[in-house]
Amino acid sequence: MRILIAVSAGAVITLLAPGLASADPPAAAPMRPAVTVYVAEADPGGDSAAVIPIPAATGKPGTPIKVHVSADPALLAATPDGTMVYLVDRGSGTVTPIDTATNTAGAPIPVGSSPIAIAITPDSRTAYVVSQGSGTVTPIDTATNTAGAPIPVGSSPIAIAITPDGKTAYVMSGTADAGQVTPISTATDRAGPAITLARGPNAIAIAPDGKTAYVAIGSFFYGAHQEVDPIQTATGKVAAPIPFANPYGLAITPDGKTLYVLSTGPAGYGGTVTPIQTATNTTGSPIEVADQQSNPVGFAITPNGGNVYVLVDSAVSCDGSVIPIRTAASTAQPAVPVAGLPHLIAFTPDGATAYVVASTCGAGSYTVTPVATATSQAGQPIPVRYATAITVAG
Repeated sequence: MRILIAVSAGAVITLLAPGLASADPPAAAPMRPAVTVYVAEADPGGDSAAVIPIPAATGKPGTPIKVHVSADPALLAATPDGTMVYLVDRGSGTVTPIDTATNTAGAPIPVGSSPIAIAITPDSRTAYVVSQGSGTVTPIDTATNTAGAPIPVGSSPIAIAITPDGKTAYVMSGTADAGQVTPISTATDRAGPAITLARGPNAIAIAPDGKTAYVAIGSFFYGAHQEVDPIQTATGKVAAPIPFANPYGLAITPDGKTLYVLSTGPAGYGGTVTPIQTATNTTGSPIEVADQQSNPVGFAITPNGGNVYVLVDSAVSCDGSVIPIRTAASTAQPAVPVAGLPHLIAFTPDGATAYVVASTCGAGSYTVTPVATATSQAGQPIPVRYATAITVAG
């Protein structure tokens, strides 16, 4: 007979009746690591960069994690379970694993030429790395950090997205004049027939139910076929295109009801974010986020879907801001000033804090600014050097 006494949340004491042997207790669920922000720092003129861990609880940079890559690491990605972070290095054609429990880097994993994108399956078991130069996608087993056979996906692949059920990865490829999206079965690591696009793609987002992949294609520079293409994942067919001027960013709310499209003006200045109701694929009113003296450089939706955060740079000074858009009303809120020109953003898993990377226009001078998403209040900037990538694990 066992008597269980709960002593605190997640803690249990087991008492055995006299004379009874203990059976093996059930395996405890693995503890998630503490929430940590990871920032990649380049090493201009050198051959060794670093990744800086910043515990979210303290906001103080920890000991740099030395990584033996080229001078300019391009991307960071954390596994959904928070146990590993992967540094993608375009120059050396490698991916370096970092164990978040110890903040130590493993041996670089060779992939294809000029890796440009990475996506990790929801179960954290496989990382898929897109190599633009070699036209391949390399699967990496995260348990062993070994690379599988490269998967050919056509010329100039630039982005990848994985369905929420983890069964299919979609890879965007192409040039300005033509493009395609190639599905990859994650069970077999084999590519299926490519889906042809009228123009080169700019961005991809997959609906939470996995039924539709949205692809932004075209630009002002190439005339016709500026649109968002809904691809039905069950059939691989493109549904009726949604006309759109110069779409280059896509983000979809966690409930799948609204797709947001980021667009810029003809000269790259000025910009809007426009909601699309996914039930009917109808567009709402554009929300202006940048005037003709500024330009939007990126955006992202909070994990709870409550806000869209748009990064905006000034074209005339070293000033920038983050513009929150409340998704419930699709209205822009007052801009949140940040030190310098913002270009990267990442959220804590609970969505409570956004971390914004900005260049302060001095030599090697960058900051990471925490922004409380409930109030859109910026905290104290954290100084870093030559920041090229950011992710949050935990």
